[in-house]
Amino acid sequence: MRFRSTPRCYYADISLDHDEFVLVLKDLAPAQQGDQIHGCNPEQAELALTNLAGLHGSSWCDDALDRHDWLSRVTPDVAKLFTNLLTPSTEAFVERYHSRLNPDDIVVLRQFAGAAESWLVARPERFVPLHGDYRLDNLMFATASGGAPVAAVDWQTLSIGHPGRDVAYFMGNAMEPELRRSRERELVAAYHDALLGFGVTDYAFEQCFDDYRFGQFQGPLVTVLGAMAVIQTERGDEMFMAMCSRSCQAIRDLDSIGLL
Repeated sequence: MRFRSTPRCYYADISLDHDEFVLVLKDLAPAQQGDQIHGCNPEQAELALTNLAGLHGSSWCDDALDRHDWLSRVTPDVAKLFTNLLTPSTEAFVERYHSRLNPDDIVVLRQFAGAAESWLVARPERFVPLHGDYRLDNLMFATASGGAPVAAVDWQTLSIGHPGRDVAYFMGNAMEPELRRSRERELVAAYHDALLGFGVTDYAFEQCFDDYRFGQFQGPLVTVLGAMAVIQTERGDEMFMAMCSRSCQAIRDLDSIGLL
């Protein structure tokens, strides 16, 4: 299966101070939003990963991406700024949710916070348009009444980055650990096969799977910074706890700490 799907943008504008904006997108009904807390089944995961391969594969390692001044890469200076923000945010996250966090997850969060600066700029030889927040709440799935099989929304974190970050972030958050473990090589293979269909070469599956392991830290990065940046709500707390526990478990299962 080969397809890329995003809602068509009819109009977009933003004020000079960037405080107000207008965005008019195609109505995706009767498609329905994914549920980050509930998770998804393997069939939905395969659709999402195949769609993601369309975003990545169409501009795989294309230097022309740098011609777009609105697309940025993480430079060493920016990585340092991220780390300066992530370290105190991690401690604030742990303090807020301490009673709900698995102690092993706290260890993972702190280990990553201490290594985030180098991780953010590592493996620069492979780069793509990176969605940055490719998860179920930002995906629309077809229903029995119709709609595109899957469509991605919420592109505010689009940048140039390592492809494994998007793949790992989705997989690490999309399913409960038992289900992910039983199907993850098959699902990462579906993403890899779709990449090859877009003309990507010299990228073996084992390289892809290793990049998937490496990219798992996108989960704690977005979870911690997201939780501490938005207004706290009951659903938000449930979502961030699901994201934290699933992504930290994936990091342990895949021994991703060893790749930092």
